[in-house]
Amino acid sequence: MIEIEKWALAAMLALFYSVICWFLFRRRGAATITSDIVVAYASQSGRAHLLATKTAEAFTGAASLCALNQLSAEDVCGIRTLYVVASTYGEGEPPDNGAAFSSVVQQLQPNALSALEFAILGLGDSHYPEFCAFAKSLYGTLHARGATPLCTLLEMDAANPRLEQQVLTQWQRQLQAGDGVFSFKAADQLVHPTRQRAAICERRLLNPGSPGAPMYFLSLSVNQGAVSYQAGDIIEIFPKNNASSYESILAQLEIGGESLTDTQGGKRTATEIAATRDLYRVSLPSLNNKTDNLKWLNNLPELAPRQYSIASAGNNKSLEIVVRQHIADNGTLGVASGFLTEHTSLGDELEFCIKQNIEFHSPDADKPLILIGNGSGIAGLRAHLKHRACSGGAPCWLLYGERDPQADRPFAGELTEWLACGVLEQLDCVFSRDPTHPEYVQDRMRANADLLEHWLQRDACILVCGSRLGMGEGVHSVLEDILGLKTVARMQAEGRYRRDVY
Repeated sequence: MIEIEKWALAAMLALFYSVICWFLFRRRGAATITSDIVVAYASQSGRAHLLATKTAEAFTGAASLCALNQLSAEDVCGIRTLYVVASTYGEGEPPDNGAAFSSVVQQLQPNALSALEFAILGLGDSHYPEFCAFAKSLYGTLHARGATPLCTLLEMDAANPRLEQQVLTQWQRQLQAGDGVFSFKAADQLVHPTRQRAAICERRLLNPGSPGAPMYFLSLSVNQGAVSYQAGDIIEIFPKNNASSYESILAQLEIGGESLTDTQGGKRTATEIAATRDLYRVSLPSLNNKTDNLKWLNNLPELAPRQYSIASAGNNKSLEIVVRQHIADNGTLGVASGFLTEHTSLGDELEFCIKQNIEFHSPDADKPLILIGNGSGIAGLRAHLKHRACSGGAPCWLLYGERDPQADRPFAGELTEWLACGVLEQLDCVFSRDPTHPEYVQDRMRANADLLEHWLQRDACILVCGSRLGMGEGVHSVLEDILGLKTVARMQAEGRYRRDVY
């Protein structure tokens, strides 16, 4: 009888342990709500995450911070005040860590959130047609379930830095109304980091003979001080117009290139101003004198900075990037890709700033990495490989797709070395125009489904960098087919599936 009781007790303990493990597994990636004030973010490139962090800090420990996807229906119903910082990317799409939230709220009854007050800070770029689309949708969804807005939707426009500062001031006032102490200066520094200067010290074509557009490697040497960044971060480069694009405009305005005018940065020539202004969506003014024409030119918006995944790691004096030329139907190069690959010379300087991309930073060193990408996405993946090569850690598996097996093998020598020394445990390069076996990375993933699951059982993290359309969508679809929708969503919430797609 005593022996039976021992077996029964052991069985009960085993059952209890299993239930606890199941519960903890089920809650992995869920939010930890410790107050009735919650700050949630939906962030693809890290900016919304950083602003949400500053927003939570305004309440000095009285607010919980989490990704929007981590909130359950039960969580939302128990919150008194919700502050959301939400970006929009692609064609009006929600970020990966916010995509599931709307469906959670839509399942609630119409007045289920009548006790909730909320405010939303939307981040977007008015150069795109679906400006702040996700933030607008989220605002409507919460309101439709009975939640009370604390203010109208606030929209930050990356295309208009001055307006962004005004909106940040409005957000500051809204938080102050809720007894928050929000640092405008610190937040503005996150949104508009200090610009630095670098010189182009190396530039080489990575894919001579490729059927695709030319792709270049650039190394930039920082002029003064050091630059702080991590693998996964983004560099914003402020391009300049090619002279041929503005000389005719200066002539039509009857402005001499050496004409001087006062700007926020001191006196500058008309040529210097025209080189940095967005001249592509304006109509020339019908002004009668050179002074007014020069004032009109100076008041035009600055060219929008272009973002590139940083391809280097472990060096605070230089930066490396990969640039694919954008070629219009008429054969002209895009402003930024032309500026970086053809219209500048070695030694020329440019302005840049670093944007922290928290959502794409390296996981802990003990986590194996499954790196998936195509085209210029090799830049972001190379940064993670260089980081592992420099600092050590679990091995990596790279799945990389390009067009031609002969011409499209960027950084082939480095990849071979990393495979030999163990940084890479597995290397799969596939080519869509291989005459014997055309293939995309998502095809290779499907063919290696068992191996993929084995790596994930080793607690590997998946990082995807490259084209959003085609590759990004295809990889996501294959993951859902192999692992299931719920597993993929859980991996995103846990930070085990991260994307930098564009």
